[in-house]
Amino acid sequence: MSRSEKILPYSKIQHVIILQGFWERQFGIANVKIQTARPSVIAQKGRVISDSPVIPALLKEDAVKIRDYMMDVVNRTKGTGIISQDN
Repeated sequence: MSRSEKILPYSKIQHVIILQGFWERQFGIANVKIQTARPSVIAQKGRVISDSPVIPALLKEDAVKIRDYMMDVVNRTKGTGIISQDN
């Protein structure tokens, strides 16, 4: 199994989405998907896969907190790329 690390500036984030399939809803877990303006679908060996960052297998409550925090920071950094301490 391979791992990779990606650093994504808050200024590039457009959407933070909570994903839950049937079984995830049954167990109260969720995945957080982060989308940017860049196309997030790539073709690899005839398959189409997404390269959008995903934080998997969180408790639903934690996923909501992460989404809300990230979108708050994104909204505060809009146009500047930095977090304002005034907000």
